[in-house]
Amino acid sequence: MRRKRANDEGTIFEYPEGSGVWWAQLPPDGYGKRPKRKAKSQKEALALLRTMQKERERGGDPGTEYPLLEEFLYHWIEHTKRPEISEKTYQSYEQMIRLYILPHMPKKLRVNQLRSNHFEIMRNAVLKMTRRKRISGELVDVPLSSRTAQLALTVCVMAFDVAFERYHLLRNEAKLVKTLKTSKPKIVPLDEDQMVKLLDAVEGHRLELLYYFALTYGFRKGELLGLRWSDIDLKNKTITISGSLQEHKKGVGLIRTKPKTESSERTLPLTDDLLEMIPLHREAIEREYEVRHRRKAPGSGPGTLRPTIRPSFDGRVCRKRSASTTCGIRW
Repeated sequence: MRRKRANDEGTIFEYPEGSGVWWAQLPPDGYGKRPKRKAKSQKEALALLRTMQKERERGGDPGTEYPLLEEFLYHWIEHTKRPEISEKTYQSYEQMIRLYILPHMPKKLRVNQLRSNHFEIMRNAVLKMTRRKRISGELVDVPLSSRTAQLALTVCVMAFDVAFERYHLLRNEAKLVKTLKTSKPKIVPLDEDQMVKLLDAVEGHRLELLYYFALTYGFRKGELLGLRWSDIDLKNKTITISGSLQEHKKGVGLIRTKPKTESSERTLPLTDDLLEMIPLHREAIEREYEVRHRRKAPGSGPGTLRPTIRPSFDGRVCRKRSASTTCGIRW
């Protein structure tokens, strides 16, 4: 004999009768609301009723309309995560969602319907993917690293931490997937002899100063390209890392952002070699810039300089003829 549900457990019913459309409905809450959801069968309606009961017990709203996975992930990356991460990190996460997560996840499931096996299948599918790489002059297909698959799973974990709180899910299903063992790529720095050979090779080149900075301080590429003349204090013999140059994805071009971490914003002493090279580099670059932009303006004598507009690294426009503190170091 089937147990009769109590008055506070809700009900399931078919409506219209004989249509095959079933509904699961909870009893009124404190506001008089009786949320209900549609099911395809009596069995599905019963399971749905139990799920709604658990959601109410956890303090959630069983009447919530859960978003589809794609809708949720793009809202999370654009509106929840993007304001608190760097542009480079945003591009990395967006790429994970677009290339690796969504193509291997069910497209019609909502966030509350996803289970750990869905995330596990996605991770394993990414492990089987390949990319084109040039080896010995030939393009060959090589498998993606396990770090790529693990990062895709990590993005899911972060996103569903938000879904867990926002939609009162029973748990974060992505956390139930076992993490992969990944190995960091081994970095082999140049030895002293190799550094000497490199500096000998670039001697007299317009990028010689850039290589000296890179080898002396180990600056990141974005930090080197984001240097401004105002970051260099010849009087006090110091150089300050105050920003990093990054490429913006959506057609904006290059933007200057804060350093990667708080500890990355630092002030370091300049070496004697650099104290000699910096003024010479600036003089050479300014002279080259003036030669390139020397034009005869209408109604003026020969050799008149016409101010040329060129974008600066901090979003403003520079109309000065020489390199300036607002336009960054011209390598």
